[in-house]
Amino acid sequence: MTAVLFKIGSKLRYRFHQLVTVVDEVLDDLEVVIQESDAKIERTGEFPRLDADDRQLQQVFANLIGNAIKFHKPGEAPKVKISSEVQGTLCRIWVQDEGIGFEPVYAERIFGAFERLHGESQFPGTGMGLAIVKKIIERHNGMVVAQGQPGNGATFMIALPLKQKDAMVNAPVTSLQAVR
Repeated sequence: MTAVLFKIGSKLRYRFHQLVTVVDEVLDDLEVVIQESDAKIERTGEFPRLDADDRQLQQVFANLIGNAIKFHKPGEAPKVKISSEVQGTLCRIWVQDEGIGFEPVYAERIFGAFERLHGESQFPGTGMGLAIVKKIIERHNGMVVAQGQPGNGATFMIALPLKQKDAMVNAPVTSLQAVR
């Protein structure tokens, strides 16, 4: 999965987009990877309209779903669950996998640029995917947190305002339980 960088000073194209359409387009783009890995993708919940830049949201989901497929357990087909719910003026989205997971101590570090928990020979990539995810979500006045356990998969939770005029205050959150 190759991450596409975006110009930091670029103007966001906020318009209302159906979240389900954004996710479907990413799944279509990843169709070959999904088929080759025999990945099972499950989607549940409410996927509302969001005031967002659709291209950047596509990049977020491409990176998260691509990582969930890439970091699967050897000998097992990747399993990814994408779920969403609306709570007041926020949309909460979870991308969960049953892959190799990571040590909880790395939950914040993995969002750093060029951060890799595994060698490139084991899992190819640049270490930029999650840094891009975090930057895009923050530019949309949202937040993203991660939780994982070695051998028990990873969960990424995103909280985004439904409307940018109702943008949330970016308060520090250190766990998924704090926002659920």
